[in-house]
Amino acid sequence: MRPKTERVVERQVVEVPIEHRPKTPREFAVVLFDLSARLDMGRIYDRDLPEIDEAMSHALTSLVRRLKAR
Repeated sequence: MRPKTERVVERQVVEVPIEHRPKTPREFAVVLFDLSARLDMGRIYDRDLPEIDEAMSHALTSLVRRLKAR
């Protein structure tokens, strides 16, 4: 009697998170409103505020520059 060989293939589904960045003005607005709400509720650590402050300063400077250029 010969040994029987079976090939077993198992399918495994793995979810990989993908980074989503806002693309439209509306999506950017939603992110900013969400950030504002989290800041107001204290949902963001104080240690993270300097990083957010730097990013927001750059964004506001760019926005003001664009508005003045119109």
